[in-house]
Amino acid sequence: MTTVETATTRNDPRIRFVTGIVLRTQDNLVIEGHTSDVSLSGAFLQTSGSHYDITPGEKGVAAVTVQEQEHEYTMVFPCTVARVTRDGIGLNFDDDE
Repeated sequence: MTTVETATTRNDPRIRFVTGIVLRTQDNLVIEGHTSDVSLSGAFLQTSGSHYDITPGEKGVAAVTVQEQEHEYTMVFPCTVARVTRDGIGLNFDDDE
């Protein structure tokens, strides 16, 4: 089980959850890392590299991979970059309206 701690910010509670995530922007920039927390409305992508080529407001797709025993599941979310820090990138999941 991955539920270690929760924090409430904005509209949805964040849950500490560490798993693989890949962000692909509309300009085909690919950034790989792992989540540090997720909520129904977004996730924080932690990376070890710099993020000089990405800015808040950029659109993309986040692919989150979860492993359970021998099975691997990948979920894809349209998203918008909310913030960029030296530790990673905050993502808001977009409504698919």
